[in-house]
Amino acid sequence: TARLVEAQKQEALGRLAGRPVDVVAFGARMRLYPQRSTAEKRLAFTPQYFDPRERALLAQRLTGDFVFLDIGASCGGYALFVAALVGVWGGVVSTSRPADTSRAELQFLAPGTLAGSYLQGAAKELQ
Repeated sequence: TARLVEAQKQEALGRLAGRPVDVVAFGARMRLYPQRSTAEKRLAFTPQYFDPRERALLAQRLTGDFVFLDIGASCGGYALFVAALVGVWGGVVSTSRPADTSRAELQFLAPGTLAGSYLQGAAKELQ
């Protein structure tokens, strides 16, 4: 079965030809470029395998008022997961390196996206 799934992923990537894919994962809408990174590929095609232990730990521990920092967010998978999980009860701040900035920022600013903050720039610049 794993070989079949991998073959289907490779076929889908070929058909996308560099275009993004819009998905809903973890209760959040995401525009992903799965040909660019392993994380985006897993989120696009097999979100159930996107760090399940880490997501379970976050779901268990994030209660009440808090701010979740996603430093080096890339496409914002963790930040969007947390934002969908906590709604208005917590805060999410996401940063990424300049090459990923436009993609991660768009995830947060897209219509219908959950509340969160996106701060552009390196983490050391944010105060």
